[in-house]
Amino acid sequence: MMEQNLIIYEPRCITCYRREVDIIQSSNTDKSPAFPLRFSLMLCAGCHSSFACSKEHWNLARASHQDIISEYGMSHCQLHQQNTKDECFQQAFEKEYDQSEMGCIIGGLGWITTYQRDSPLRVSELARARELNSDANDESGLSSIWRQVYQEFRDCAIWNLEHVRINTRWQTNPLTILFCLDEFVRLRDQSDIRQPYFDKNELILHVMAATQSDLFYAITAFEELLFLLPSLYRLEVHFIGPELNKLDASAKPQYPLVTNACITSEKSIEFLYHEMLYHQWVDERPPQMSNSDTALVDLEDFSLEQGWYQPDLAIAFNAGVHETPETWYKTIEFLAKNSVPTVLTGHNQMEVEADAQIVKACFGKIVIQPQRNPFQCATGKPEPCGVRGFFFSNGYMLGFQGLE
Repeated sequence: MMEQNLIIYEPRCITCYRREVDIIQSSNTDKSPAFPLRFSLMLCAGCHSSFACSKEHWNLARASHQDIISEYGMSHCQLHQQNTKDECFQQAFEKEYDQSEMGCIIGGLGWITTYQRDSPLRVSELARARELNSDANDESGLSSIWRQVYQEFRDCAIWNLEHVRINTRWQTNPLTILFCLDEFVRLRDQSDIRQPYFDKNELILHVMAATQSDLFYAITAFEELLFLLPSLYRLEVHFIGPELNKLDASAKPQYPLVTNACITSEKSIEFLYHEMLYHQWVDERPPQMSNSDTALVDLEDFSLEQGWYQPDLAIAFNAGVHETPETWYKTIEFLAKNSVPTVLTGHNQMEVEADAQIVKACFGKIVIQPQRNPFQCATGKPEPCGVRGFFFSNGYMLGFQGLE
């Protein structure tokens, strides 16, 4: 991984994208040394992360590098500076708390280990009230929705905005799930009499195209749902994806209760793993009942290994459906045919709009249009290979349910 990062993030000119070696090769003569006597790329004095091969190319790129991006309330230069601060802060923070009793704090539970809600957190209502799709970040790099969520958990005295920014790497998955569950409830047909998620005692989630990253965040991220939904006592999460084949058993948590609050309140989580594509898993476990019967089933008496049972939500985090559409057609067709609330997230708007075309090709009914996710991770990553811009985990999203 380190070698790969050295290649894709190798310094390049911000205008022509040439690397140091390209400049050397183009300027070498018979009399010139095999290696330059000094570094040929100029460094941005502001962020120390962007480069130019000449003053002319720097002047061409300066405006786009330093102008404020309305979506984020910061320039590319400021985003680079913030990214450097984020990495340094996390490294220092993890070292400081790694051996302490609050070691789980960087994992997402720092603000809720002593806090339990009396009513469910309806994050969709917060987002709509603040018109998040046009909401720019402030100087801390946080949108107003993240600041509002921070206020909800401010009883933890050690938290500040820097903690919150880093913690959104763990918080983005559970809050994206809550937001989408809320949106499906808000947008559903009035004839749908199924119990809304926030009144349920049990929830089933399917995480499609699951990767090691999803499991790394799983222990703390999914437990948070138990705190944000007071009525929820049992959460069952299925991780489905061929990438799971590469992981050993130690990387696959089973019963991740990490706080006393969950244990004393008798809340529980169970993780199950299926090392195959989603439609392959379904083919092995055909549906046992019609959609109209799902509300009548007692989950305690139903073995999920016996058949496929409709989840409350199916979601794929940053899966890049459009990159391998042949592996997704059958899955999307099945989910749409069975009217499963399904969400696809992506790093940027272009990715999600491309995913939407795949959904439409399968006649899926898009009910949550491609849009910026109000709960995208607040810490971005520079686009690789010298391309300008940043990408964010769960940056954009779409949701579909049923057939067109």
